[in-house]
Amino acid sequence: MVDNPREIALFVLNRFEKRDAYPDRLLDTILSKKELSPKDRGLATELVIGTLRWLKRLDWVLERYLNKGVETTPFFLKNILRLGIYQILFLSQIPSYAIVNEMVTIAKKGAGKKAAGMVNAILRKVILEKDHIPLPTYKDDPAFYISIIFSHPLWLVKRWIKRFGVDETEKLCEANNSIPPITIRTNTLKIDRQELFSILQKKGYEPSLTIYSDDGINVKGMKSIADEPLFMDGFFTIQDEASQIIAYIVSPPPESRVLDLCAAPGGKTTHMAQLMKNKGKIVAVDRHIGRLSLLEKSCQRLGISIVDIYHGDALNLKEILKNTEPFDYILIDAPCSGLGVLRRNPDIKYRLLLEDIKRVAKTQKKLINEAFYFLKQDGVLVYSVCTFTPEETYEVINSILQKKKNFIIEPISDIVSPKLSPFITKEGFFLVLPNKSNMDGFFSARGRLINE
Repeated sequence: MVDNPREIALFVLNRFEKRDAYPDRLLDTILSKKELSPKDRGLATELVIGTLRWLKRLDWVLERYLNKGVETTPFFLKNILRLGIYQILFLSQIPSYAIVNEMVTIAKKGAGKKAAGMVNAILRKVILEKDHIPLPTYKDDPAFYISIIFSHPLWLVKRWIKRFGVDETEKLCEANNSIPPITIRTNTLKIDRQELFSILQKKGYEPSLTIYSDDGINVKGMKSIADEPLFMDGFFTIQDEASQIIAYIVSPPPESRVLDLCAAPGGKTTHMAQLMKNKGKIVAVDRHIGRLSLLEKSCQRLGISIVDIYHGDALNLKEILKNTEPFDYILIDAPCSGLGVLRRNPDIKYRLLLEDIKRVAKTQKKLINEAFYFLKQDGVLVYSVCTFTPEETYEVINSILQKKKNFIIEPISDIVSPKLSPFITKEGFFLVLPNKSNMDGFFSARGRLINE
């Protein structure tokens, strides 16, 4: 693997095209093994995420210049052109001649002179015509307009229009294409938020306190978080603000026994440990061994000693946790469609199908039913997902309530700060959409098991 950020981006996009890799994880793996400058690491990341974020719009443009169309173009050549057009349309700080030269060189190296000539011709045409490329109009077909302009699958746009209306759907798709802030969570076992804020200021960063999480700080100017001594020494970890709210919804006091299902990579696990003041016990279960290693490293870095890690599928919980006493609190951070985190993982919108939503909703219900076996009487179960589809949120909870009569919903407004009231539904659930805040999309419900 070469050290050219554009070739790294092309490699990741090609693997995504073949559907054999998650772009963000593959890119992280590659960059962790490379000694690239912060500038080149940033460019590789920008090219991958940006190209995926605007893929449908890029293909709309590209379709004008391909005789046989985008679908029939070999993916290696197609992704070279996508990368070039993305830079031309969205990265104005890079000179056009440099973009063309780089992409032509890559095309010649990988596909020969003929392909290089084609790339050269198309990219030069895009440069000349970029301000006059015809785009769909809102008046003719609002759904199609939103789909192309904001680069979302048409089926998903139509689904959201039916639920939210045209205007809110446009705002949601626009928010999904925004660049999320770098949000960190203070490790209150070592430092308080205000002290960390002051240190970050003195180091030349631009921190701002998060509005809804009492432990969060948004930070500008931090180019390489993994190399920041404050991070390495465990004074903070990376976690979106909406994700931080989930631990507050659980609110386990010190000395609690907590079961955390689907726990890796551990943001919510370690946050609960902080709220518990590193006293008590958290049992963390996940089926992904690689992500569990990240959880273990996070605990070591943050100075957390109360987490016991178990590898296994939470659907087989009775096998994993044989002879284990019931828990005071259970958090199920369930696998989901991930539509709330499109800002960070834009590839999801191209991989996801309607049947995937229905399939994962069945798994979510099974996870909750499995967890009840380990919940104490009067114990609390919290369900959370980084999505907002009805099938994975309201319908999952309503299905459980119909079958488990001694499980009652506790309004989240009774647990969390009043400042979160804009995100508390009339049913007492937590629901945040990216277009309603500068946070990821999340849903959570909290309930208690009572005596029948």
